[in-house]
Amino acid sequence: MEPLYGVLPLKFNGGYLALDILFFAPAMFFNLREVYPFYEFDLEKGVVKYRHKNTDEWVTYFPLEAEKQRAKRHFKDAGGAK
Repeated sequence: MEPLYGVLPLKFNGGYLALDILFFAPAMFFNLREVYPFYEFDLEKGVVKYRHKNTDEWVTYFPLEAEKQRAKRHFKDAGGAK
């Protein structure tokens, strides 16, 4: 299969932002985004599906061409992909 390149969709934590502003402003840059608990990768279609809860519907994400090219350049510069 052809590798799937792009950006992994991340969850935004708005509640953490409010707490960080009130109590510890420097932390707001470190814990605003985190991974979703459920991901599914469809390499044939080149998409990533994700959801917050096991009972939620899948959200389908198609990586943009610009994201794919940026990821390919990153891995080529890092020596990981050809």
